[in-house]
Amino acid sequence: MTTRDGTTRDGTTRDGTTRDGTMRDGTRLDGTTGGGGGRLGGDRGSGSVLLLAVVSAAVALAAAVGAVGAAHVAAARASAAADLAALAGAQRALGGGDACGAAGEAARRNRAVLVRCLAGPGGTMTVRVRVPAALGGATDVARAGPAAAQNAGPARRAAP
Repeated sequence: MTTRDGTTRDGTTRDGTTRDGTMRDGTRLDGTTGGGGGRLGGDRGSGSVLLLAVVSAAVALAAAVGAVGAAHVAAARASAAADLAALAGAQRALGGGDACGAAGEAARRNRAVLVRCLAGPGGTMTVRVRVPAALGGATDVARAGPAAAQNAGPARRAAP
């Protein structure tokens, strides 16, 4: 049954369109959608917002993992540079030269900065180096020298 304006009870005309020119399923006669059947807002575009949120979270997580990885690499570089600087200084100290100069050169060659250098008795060296990084940096301490000097203390006799 049709009303005076030519529409049926559900608001469509005989050809299946509504007064605003859309089909029952929300599509227009030209094939485009009618914006959710005349509702204001609706869910249109919510998938794009959700995708943007997921991508943003993934980028933030990747940046955090990258920062942790960079800190780990800086710590490993600082450890290696400190070990090499202490060994170079101890070797130079045993040979009778500038131990801290040799330690500083070894640290520089490993892209580190010698922060502290202490030449101890018997050719021992204690050094602290710092490796600069994008997010701060890393420091490490190393000690090197002859085994007899490292174990300096009261003399002990070996058990028979």
